[in-house]
Amino acid sequence: MATEENTVCVWQETKNALDAAVERAFAEGRGTLPELQRKLAYLTQQAVPENVILQVFASIQKDTRCPWMIPDPPVKFAQSNACGELTRALAYRLSGMNLRLVGNKGCGKNTLMQSVDWVLAIPQYRIQGNAELDKLDLLGGPTIENGVMRYKLSDMLSYLRDGADVVLDEGNTIRPECAEVLRSLTDAARQIEVPGYGLVKMHPVSSFTITMNEDYAGTNFMNEATIDRFTPIQMSEPENIVDILRRVVPDAPAESLHTCDVIYHCIW
Repeated sequence: MATEENTVCVWQETKNALDAAVERAFAEGRGTLPELQRKLAYLTQQAVPENVILQVFASIQKDTRCPWMIPDPPVKFAQSNACGELTRALAYRLSGMNLRLVGNKGCGKNTLMQSVDWVLAIPQYRIQGNAELDKLDLLGGPTIENGVMRYKLSDMLSYLRDGADVVLDEGNTIRPECAEVLRSLTDAARQIEVPGYGLVKMHPVSSFTITMNEDYAGTNFMNEATIDRFTPIQMSEPENIVDILRRVVPDAPAESLHTCDVIYHCIW
């Protein structure tokens, strides 16, 4: 009986601490009360530890230059245990680390980062990595406006400067010279000198995430100088598409779910 009472007391203390964190975040202007409560419900449902949740609510961004870019995925990332990918991504992200998500197609790499940035209210800009990507795509280049030539910064650097997160999909498909740009942005200085423009510094809340599937054809070797700047998270195997659809459309008939499952496996 004493053990049960202790368990109830601990649960009530945790609930009180989390409710207080929500109220404090609301008072500080970190979001509307319903939105903050929705984030708390999601984090507790995913068994994210209390200390991480408290740090999250103390870190939710109040102001951003591009609020329309804050993701809100219809299906949030689901982790299998309290120390899963979501907990680690939040903990690493709150510690100022850049992330490297490694996993097969359909394992939820982008959904994970969308869920993380939704929780933290941080805008997200995604760029697709491929062999055709060059340094001008990442840095920007000269342009002519009203007959005057000037340097136009790339969208990627503009968003990193203004407080957004950047997710580079399939980061191991880019050319080695593009990887040099990543190294400059993700070292301790968090800045890069852009020829023709000047020094660009990453915003304190901005971060860089690369996703990769190591089994894809056309991938390139990324040297240790680049890899070491990104904290790795190995993703679990892809979730069953039927389980995902049941969460999104709980009333969907079994026949429709089966049809979607067959089509998904044909595509995958």
